[in-house]
Amino acid sequence: MNEQKQTWSAAVAAMQAFAPFYQEGTRRVLQNSGVANDWFALYLARSAEPEPFTLPRFQAMSPYNDRTQQAGALARLAEKGMLVAISEDAYRLTEAGRSVAASFFQAAHEGLATVEPLPAADMARLNMLLRRIVEATLSSPEPQPQYALCGSRWTDPGADGAPAAIADQYITDLYYYRDDAHLASWRPYDVSGHAWEALTLIWRDQAGTAAELAESLPNRGHTAERYAEALQQLATRGWLEEVDGRYCLTAEARQVREAAEAETDRYFYIGWSALSQVEVVELGHLLSRLGDNLQQAALKRLWPLANSVSQAISVVTRAPVNPILAQHFSDGRLFPVTQWARGIAPEPLAAGHFSRRYPYINPHTVNDRLNQASEAGLLKRQGDGNFTVSERGQLAIDSANDVFYRYLTDLDTLPAEDLETLANLLDRVVHTSLEAAEPGDKWALANIHRFHPDVAYGPLARIDQHLDDLNAFRDDAHLAAWQPYEIDGRSWETFTFAWRGEAQTAEELAQKLPNRGYSAGDYAASLAELVERGWLAEVNGRYRPTEEGQRLRQAVEEATDHYFYAPWAGLDQNDQARLRHLLIQLKLKLEQLAETE
Repeated sequence: MNEQKQTWSAAVAAMQAFAPFYQEGTRRVLQNSGVANDWFALYLARSAEPEPFTLPRFQAMSPYNDRTQQAGALARLAEKGMLVAISEDAYRLTEAGRSVAASFFQAAHEGLATVEPLPAADMARLNMLLRRIVEATLSSPEPQPQYALCGSRWTDPGADGAPAAIADQYITDLYYYRDDAHLASWRPYDVSGHAWEALTLIWRDQAGTAAELAESLPNRGHTAERYAEALQQLATRGWLEEVDGRYCLTAEARQVREAAEAETDRYFYIGWSALSQVEVVELGHLLSRLGDNLQQAALKRLWPLANSVSQAISVVTRAPVNPILAQHFSDGRLFPVTQWARGIAPEPLAAGHFSRRYPYINPHTVNDRLNQASEAGLLKRQGDGNFTVSERGQLAIDSANDVFYRYLTDLDTLPAEDLETLANLLDRVVHTSLEAAEPGDKWALANIHRFHPDVAYGPLARIDQHLDDLNAFRDDAHLAAWQPYEIDGRSWETFTFAWRGEAQTAEELAQKLPNRGYSAGDYAASLAELVERGWLAEVNGRYRPTEEGQRLRQAVEEATDHYFYAPWAGLDQNDQARLRHLLIQLKLKLEQLAETE
């Protein structure tokens, strides 16, 4: 039994580790459908098909919630056209409701298809072992009914589904079946669901009063008065006793609660008899590896998600900011150099500052921009290629920043408390990045951090600033990863584009990178250098990475991730989950706002 319990703990951890790969997709479905608050009711209605979904069945499957709350969820779904009432307490799914449910799990399966956490043979072995447990559980004569398990099965992606989706399905099946097992273990005691849950929280020492129960279980729909009645009933039954205003379990109740837990385990592990003890241990090892690899992969997806929030902010602020930029900058290409000069003031700005962070741009092009900004009155020439921001340039940048940050401060996105939490989580990552031992040179981060305005704007403005910081640190990490190979920025970017298959001729590179200031002839010279190094090979006029080039470029990518994500790992799993949740919610809200403008 200990091996089974350890293996099940690893399974639950793996199931939770799958969530980051589908959360954004599924939440987008719920947001677009408008059923986010009532999703569980819709899911249960779909799981009951082809039978109608009734309020008594809702209560039987989720006995801890208030019946009136459940009736309200069904009524709201009917109002939205997701359900149709066929009697006072019975509903059927509409085509619209069925479509939302199908879209939700399609999004989940598509997200899970993007991750390969174990080698194919190991995933196949893992899924075979899980399948045997699920099939044995389904065929067990007890406990009955198996509402939760049978309802879970309709989301099965099938044999052709992605291996990760199949594994998630089987673990989810067992997770829901645990509810079936627990309900069967305590229902013979003839106690209400909310009273049993109250007994459980007191047994776990998580609550001792009706007020604490209502506070701990806000989504159940029960008032403190209702919990007080339940506690009194349990006390009358001899299961609780009041000491100094708090309730605690009697010896009889403790025996009852522990017996129910043992009976839950007995039911739950019936299907595990399909595996030998050796196979249970093997399954546990596979699940542990699966969970660890998923957590590492999920960490590496936090930055793309955060960066997409930064891009969404840029989209939603274009309308108020672009007129200000047009007012002050006749040539938009002069904005970056003016912004940089304003950011590092009173220190002078030179082309070398740009080359240090952006070595992919022709230094002559940067010098031209600096001179043009000086001629436009945005910068002041200091001699020897140095420039400082002029009063006009300072006014231009400060005006644009003020409009930008004030707009963000007034934007209706997430609750203020959530924005503050998100800002603080990102702030922790930024400061950990600044203090990180590697890479030794964090010039981009240290400088962009100085660009923050002195004015205290709202939390969304701080979020944007922290995202800019992290984007700069990503540049620091990548520069530290490739510059030891003693190659110039133009040739390295040429190599990167060929490695990604985005541009494989000199002409394509010049076309895709018009603002770098290099000609097709310049990129041809870089391609020739990369061939000489053995990193690229020419095939029918196109340049592709060699095996050596593939290995080297992948090593640089891994080194970049190593430098960049080390500070993120300072957030524990709960913090990472909270950060991910808030980033997704903010991104979806920003996208929604952009669509309505």
